[in-house]
Amino acid sequence: MVNGNPEPDDSEDIRKLNKFIARIVGSISKNFEDAGVKGPAAGITFKIDKDGNLEIGGIENAEPHNKPVIPPVPLAQREPAYDLIETGDMLQVVMEMPGIKKEDIRISSNGNLLSIDASNGSKAYRKELALPFRVQEKAESSTFNNGVLEIRFKKA
Repeated sequence: MVNGNPEPDDSEDIRKLNKFIARIVGSISKNFEDAGVKGPAAGITFKIDKDGNLEIGGIENAEPHNKPVIPPVPLAQREPAYDLIETGDMLQVVMEMPGIKKEDIRISSNGNLLSIDASNGSKAYRKELALPFRVQEKAESSTFNNGVLEIRFKKA
């Protein structure tokens, strides 16, 4: 009972759902076989018409192949999340770069442009920031702990 009411008997609904799923899977398998597709394929469309019939399209363009389902992803540079915090005559840059070590980071600043690159072979980050004002080229301090880089610059 739920809130004093008897629980509904949904076993019939579950049986209908299982039957519907089995029909879809069977239809997909048949259409793949008819199209000569063995293994994964792309560009497939599924529609259910007003009578509840499944229509599968697009597989006529698929070609049989032995490629992996998920191709390897090349190392891509990510843009790290960051915050700029202005306090008096200081600017603090806080940047998140998980999976990076301190020795993997390269920082350069020129007036109001800050460039940060970090790469270790499996992860890469790059960010160029136009700072809201000019800062001294040499940072007052910097720390890197648990994937979080903090740099403090004095305003120029």
